[in-house]
Amino acid sequence: RVSWTMLLLFKGWLMESHASFKTALDAVEGLSVHADRLLVEDKLMLANTITRAGVVLLCGHVEGFVRDLVDETVDEISELCLHPDQLPSGLFLSVLRSVVDPASNKQEEKLDRLKQAWRERIGCELDKKKLSYTGGNPTVDIIEAIFSIFGVGLVIDRLSIDHFGVD
Repeated sequence: RVSWTMLLLFKGWLMESHASFKTALDAVEGLSVHADRLLVEDKLMLANTITRAGVVLLCGHVEGFVRDLVDETVDEISELCLHPDQLPSGLFLSVLRSVVDPASNKQEEKLDRLKQAWRERIGCELDKKKLSYTGGNPTVDIIEAIFSIFGVGLVIDRLSIDHFGVD
């Protein structure tokens, strides 16, 4: 089996999404530096406004990073052409849900492709949009749910402990 934890958490840092996120963080840091200067000048109200804007901007960039990371990871998994039984349970379950989705007008077509993937031992189709969906609100629970689909549990805890020593 492929190590999904390594694929997401290690390779993800080498992907384009990580480079874009680092650039985005520079903009947020620029706002932080500006807010600090305003505090020194006793412009508390303006500093607070800049800080709040930075938090909103940061949330947007985190959401974009998660979405881009999942998109790139799905591309990587798709290139591996893994048989459905090689996928982590959560990812396989998402494939099954897309096949049995009563709202889907292509249900029969999706089922045929899944059956073919199973018979011919080829990769199955993954839906990047559904897998990276945050609903415009990348809360810890939503981010955890997205990563758990790929077999990576408690990703926020892991990142906090590994990178910041926070328990």
